[in-house]
Amino acid sequence: MRWWSLCLTLSLLAFASARCVDAPTSILVRIEAGSGLAQPDALRLWVYAEEGRVIANRRVPQCSDAGAGCLPKLPGELVLYPRIKSGTVRLLVRASAEAALVGEGASKVALIQGEQVAVTVRLLPGKLPDKDGDGVPDAIDRCPGSPNPEQKPGCDLLDGGPPDAPADDAIHDAALDDQAAPDGKPPPDAVVPPDTKPPDTKPPPDTKPPPDTKPPPDTKPPPDTTPSPCAAGSTVGSSYNSSMVICTSSTKRNQCNAKDQCNQVAGWKLCTATQFTSRGGANKSTGHAAWIAGCVRDGATPFAPTNGTCKCLSATGATAELGWTCAGSPYWSNSALHIGLGTNSSCRRVGTNTTSTEARWRPWYASYSLSGAVCCK
Repeated sequence: MRWWSLCLTLSLLAFASARCVDAPTSILVRIEAGSGLAQPDALRLWVYAEEGRVIANRRVPQCSDAGAGCLPKLPGELVLYPRIKSGTVRLLVRASAEAALVGEGASKVALIQGEQVAVTVRLLPGKLPDKDGDGVPDAIDRCPGSPNPEQKPGCDLLDGGPPDAPADDAIHDAALDDQAAPDGKPPPDAVVPPDTKPPDTKPPPDTKPPPDTKPPPDTKPPPDTTPSPCAAGSTVGSSYNSSMVICTSSTKRNQCNAKDQCNQVAGWKLCTATQFTSRGGANKSTGHAAWIAGCVRDGATPFAPTNGTCKCLSATGATAELGWTCAGSPYWSNSALHIGLGTNSSCRRVGTNTTSTEARWRPWYASYSLSGAVCCK
């Protein structure tokens, strides 16, 4: 059985041509060049999971020849689909030019079942530090002091491990043996207490029982009557603070229907872009993909985030830049005309490439279905 499948588009990713992002439990890997990196003509990928190495020396993008169409364009993105649904995944990307190594990048990310998580691998010139020389950089090496190229579990075994400690009973028996002579008699300096009889004790005088006292009535704390922030069928997946939470459900919804996950009867609504940034979303990441009531494109021209949902239609037009890293590098462009906002694990600029649009969010198709919604009160 293949452990992973890949969806590769090593260029600026356009979701219109890369619908693989709809699959659950996946990793969106962004590969970008660090300062001073020479232009590579090939990228190769290694992936390590809890049981060890699962992908080795895989060329990305996958090509049948080394022609111009196979050259990687950075920054670029690829999507990995693991068979496992939880745990930490570690990634290593090596860049080469004319078969010579020009840079490496490494990163790790925790899987979330049924969700897509994002991680950035930045390629730096030369080799990353690798203390044990096993080819796995120290930053992601589970055993940085012991060569373990396949990253199998068990660093103690590789390092020789600590000596076995005696069991408690063995320690106790050894202590008793030290106090006994070979013939079983106590050593000369041992003090043997004389035979003693228990003192003659008389029963206490007749005492009357205390007056009959009844135990206090069984009291239980009153039930918690505080209504949940989430509607029936949804639960709190994570919390920013007492007035902003993420509600998750097994039923996925587009942006227009995401409000149904909030307990609207109790006053909880889908958070607007302004509420999201002011209540912690600018800096805090929760690991859930959830809708926000914000829009950055609802027609031909993108714009800075506005409050409210977009039209949940699948219309397309001219391709436009819609997302950037918080360092200002292009992150996401697309031809879809209705682009809303959802949470993201790292900082992004959306709509316009200015510092005022920075937060832990990213652009999403308004018609796309997510399992979470950011709810505010």
